[in-house]
Amino acid sequence: MKLDLEKLKEIYGESIVIEIEKNIDFFIDNINHLITYGFKDPYDVVETNPYLFLNTPETFKEKMEKLIQKLGVNYIEKLGEDISLWSEVDD
Repeated sequence: MKLDLEKLKEIYGESIVIEIEKNIDFFIDNINHLITYGFKDPYDVVETNPYLFLNTPETFKEKMEKLIQKLGVNYIEKLGEDISLWSEVDD
């Protein structure tokens, strides 16, 4: 699967596509890092939380570690069942 930029543009406006293009290295690094946590389809997460992936890789990793620690070993299932939990990463 690949990222649907048109869908992101439709939902969040053209500015998100511009920001992704300006920060493409961070964006790709953060998607790859999400995969290392065991997420099978990172693009669903990206489409619901694109601004999260614009963080520096260091900030992204730090936020993910805090969230995973808070949710415990079943973090993938919990995040899949309740996407509102992703908002905790945006804090």
